[in-house]
Amino acid sequence: MPEGGGKLEEIYRLTKENNQMLRAMRRSAWLHGVFKVVMYLAIVGIGLWAYMTFLAPLLIQMLDTLEKIQGASNQAQGQFSGLMDSLNSLKAWLPGASSTTTQ
Repeated sequence: MPEGGGKLEEIYRLTKENNQMLRAMRRSAWLHGVFKVVMYLAIVGIGLWAYMTFLAPLLIQMLDTLEKIQGASNQAQGQFSGLMDSLNSLKAWLPGASSTTTQ
């Protein structure tokens, strides 16, 4: 029976070694998952920080400029329609300036 005891000790030693390896693998997988989450959060955080620091002021400035351009366009359009109204009233005031004269 001494041989059976040696085999049992070998099985016990292999079982302990296997258990240690499995625990190390689980720990490694858990740490890897935590590391991935931290990395993704860092990437998203850096992206948000860069947007808030660099892009947001530029976008605000571009939108303000666009609003000014649109306001100037509306103002020019209003002035042009006023000019056309003035020309039409001048045409109506002048005799013979109408394009719909009949002879």
